[in-house]
Amino acid sequence: GLDYINPDLTTPANGKEFTKPEVPNRLAHEKDEDLEFRRDIYKRAIKKYNSDKANIAAIREHIFRTIDQSATLLIENKSSVRDILSELQKCYKPDANFEQFDIQNEWTELKVGPDGKRQFNAWIRSWIETYNRARQYQLPGIGSDEKYAMIDFLLAIRHTHEIFYSTWLEAVINNREKSFIKLITKFEDFTKSERGRSIYANDSNQGDSNNNKPRRCWCGELRSVHNRWEKCAYLNEQIRDDNWIPDPKIIKKVAEAAASRKSLKDFIDQHKKSAEHPPVTINTVFRATSDIDSLVNSVIHNGGATESISNNINRIEDFVPERIRITAFGRHLWAEGRCTMVVWATAPGEKEKSQKLRIRNALYCPDCPISLISGTALNRSGVFRNEETNTLYSRKERYRVTAKLQLINGQAVIEYNPPTQIPTTRSNHVILI
Repeated sequence: GLDYINPDLTTPANGKEFTKPEVPNRLAHEKDEDLEFRRDIYKRAIKKYNSDKANIAAIREHIFRTIDQSATLLIENKSSVRDILSELQKCYKPDANFEQFDIQNEWTELKVGPDGKRQFNAWIRSWIETYNRARQYQLPGIGSDEKYAMIDFLLAIRHTHEIFYSTWLEAVINNREKSFIKLITKFEDFTKSERGRSIYANDSNQGDSNNNKPRRCWCGELRSVHNRWEKCAYLNEQIRDDNWIPDPKIIKKVAEAAASRKSLKDFIDQHKKSAEHPPVTINTVFRATSDIDSLVNSVIHNGGATESISNNINRIEDFVPERIRITAFGRHLWAEGRCTMVVWATAPGEKEKSQKLRIRNALYCPDCPISLISGTALNRSGVFRNEETNTLYSRKERYRVTAKLQLINGQAVIEYNPPTQIPTTRSNHVILI
């Protein structure tokens, strides 16, 4: 149906008009099977006609709903969608000169090299995309001379990849490499290989298969890109842009690695940004002993707490990095950011019927000795605690009981998970505030 409205076609739909198919009538001396055959053709044709008609009407409605009010004067006397689009195209179709100017600007930005806002792989892909656009418009230099484009690319990488630059510049100048796309592909292969290996090395000739694996940063990026930890935004918070958006899976991977590697954890701690927000004091009023270690993997309910905290990265979603200093448990801790905390609340009598609670704006603090949900936060979400029955009930569900709190070591536990290792020593009770 789009062929009927395409303003770029001189003869839309091969000269056919958009008309409703006629119902076939029986012809003189026509056999029943012939009439039935023509009726089947009609049914398919009318189905397509109705579909095309609905689509064209929807396009017409969309045009009038989205165009600027001033543009309606141009098309108010146009009856068909094709005439409407043709008139709009005369005034608003992008100018080729503007496109070429945009391509030239993009090419100039690419030559500066990848920055914090443009990931390395995306930067490489942009070279190919911009080059193809330049070829389409036959832009002088870039789109009409492959050698010109290849030399521009090689000059952009000469300081970061000197081996590749020196090798392939000579090949380009002497016309041994004539394809821009092939050069980019070879560069991609080169950056995936081990740092320092010859670009001509053949993996099949290597004795140790482990040596063939490219070295990578803890975030998963190639070491040829992050040759030092200082260059990785996941490890070095100080280089993060304001619009930096992390991958939660990589955040989790780095956190797990730092938990078992002191040198990595120390580096991350030393390269934190200074706190951008005032310290947060979290009132946590409950009795605790070293038995609290046996609840390190669990989640407790704390009516006096002003913030909810998760110490387990597997319990969080929608993580947003934010350096927050908190005062809790009688000491100062650092929260890594805000998140949605996911907790499985045990149903009365049957753990199998546990339901998921989602606590928004919780803090993620891996050094916290326990995970807790603020009673205030629960109240805001319409969930309240009955102190007498030690249950949680939901106001949104007509005050139905949704979970039974378990009393373990004097704590009201919402979600219980056994510790990895239960400590053997015990100490006297203390009040933590």
